[in-house]
Amino acid sequence: YSSATPLYEEKARFHKVSNINSNTLGEAVKIRGTVERISFRWLNRPWLKINDGTGAISAILFTSLQESLAVGEQVEVLGTVIRAFPHRKAQAISAINVKKLTLNPLKQVQGQG
Repeated sequence: YSSATPLYEEKARFHKVSNINSNTLGEAVKIRGTVERISFRWLNRPWLKINDGTGAISAILFTSLQESLAVGEQVEVLGTVIRAFPHRKAQAISAINVKKLTLNPLKQVQGQG
């Protein structure tokens, strides 16, 4: 999956979760939000519930996470919009990359002065 990341990066557009719907099925997308829940980590096939303030969506990985994540952390998810299962009317993201977002304290301090 990591080798596909550059290809997805070229195609993917940022979306708000509230704008992801049946019209975006099959599209490469990026979202940013807060991890609300992590399920199935023990299977190395984690499901993440991500909330960006406009709504929440599941990000489903078919491989283990590349870095350690915890509930409450900010992430950027790259993947393809799919039909969520078992709720076929909802959408989810088949994620190929989940990147933890961190604030750079040095930049914040420099920007304030």
